Amino acid sequence: MVAWHPDRLTRHPRELEDLIDAIETGHVQVETVRAGRWDLSTRSGRTTARLIGTVARDESEAKAERLQAMHADLARQGKWSGGTRPFGYEPDGSGSLTVVDDESAIIHEASRRVLKGEWLGSIARDLNQRGVPTVRGADWRVETLRRILTSHTVAGRRQHRGKDLGPAAWPAIIDLTTWHQLRARLIDARRRRGTMPRVALLAGLAVCGLCGTQLISQRRGDSSRRRVMVCPSTYRGGCGGIQIAAERLEEQSSNSSSPNSSGPTVSPRWSTATTPS
Repeated sequence: MVAWHPDRLTRHPRELEDLIDAIETGHVQVETVRAGRWDLSTRSGRTTARLIGTVARDESEAKAERLQAMHADLARQGKWSGGTRPFGYEPDGSGSLTVVDDESAIIHEASRRVLKGEWLGSIARDLNQRGVPTVRGADWRVETLRRILTSHTVAGRRQHRGKDLGPAAWPAIIDLTTWHQLRARLIDARRRRGTMPRVALLAGLAVCGLCGTQLISQRRGDSSRRRVMVCPSTYRGGCGGIQIAAERLEEQSSNSSSPNSSGPTVSPRWSTATTPS
């Protein structure tokens, strides 16, 4: 067995005893680059190994404590502590982050769509179809979107070990009011347990029969709070000319769907709204 240094073989006393037993059983010789032969066949050799292992373990724990203290200090100053850059930002080398305009626009779009009632899966599918890249270049997923939209980072807040420490050194992409609304919608205890139904089964699948835009799910503004599917008019070029009760559309889809169908098209005769003038 060849190692760079004895403390690179193991830094855990418990593992060292297992290693000593395995070496003795297999009659293995241990050679190290920095300390020569490591003879574990003798009592003195094993004692030396245990002492080196204890010192290495202590140094490992001391290093961990220094890193924890450094990260805590950076957090108190509101600075970024490094790692993979967050979506929407680019490190500026001074412990802060600068906004990436293209990615910031995606965050704003996704937050608007969520607050209008659209399901995260529909948004993720749309971003993938449009070829919008994530930080790592992977496909967009529901959890990826949820993590970004509810993170303290996009609100310009610094979090450390689950605690909000206040304003960060970088600018916010989402204002605090919108951020709290997103967190209230996306981080719900019942939703995490899987007891809440999806906002709309056909969000991202049903399309407007007037302009072909994907419908989104919303709650009516009246006291009924009834779920409706609508053609958006505020983004993505929708005409705003279709609105239908979500339950009615789902029932119509289940009665008329076929294996080769890509999704229902909502025509004006299904609509409870008129084409805007």
